[in-house]
Amino acid sequence: MSRLNQSGYLRCGECDSNMVMKKGANHIYYYCNSYLKDKKCCVKSIQKEYLEKLVIQILNNFRSVINEMDEQITNITNLKKVNYDFDILKFKISKVEEDIDKYIKLRNEIKEDLTEKFITEEEYWEY
Repeated sequence: MSRLNQSGYLRCGECDSNMVMKKGANHIYYYCNSYLKDKKCCVKSIQKEYLEKLVIQILNNFRSVINEMDEQITNITNLKKVNYDFDILKFKISKVEEDIDKYIKLRNEIKEDLTEKFITEEEYWEY
């Protein structure tokens, strides 16, 4: 990022004037244009290297937030799938329980038929 000129993109946080790049004795600085023109702003300058470190830190923080959001979205999506799968399982269990009840009822009717001699024992074991 050290080769990038941010002039025109940066605004003074105090007076909202443009920040312009100027080379100092040892470093490159961004100066508040209002300060340079008529000293109306109290913000004088910020060192380019310091600003670049801040920008990189902010971008890294954004990246971390985006990664965390992506992870949370994945977790929510997986949770919805689990809930969906759970609902399907509950439905299947309900159907199996209905079938069990149906077969118990049929078995009891067949036993009653055997007791009442409507069917033979041989027929009973066929069912």
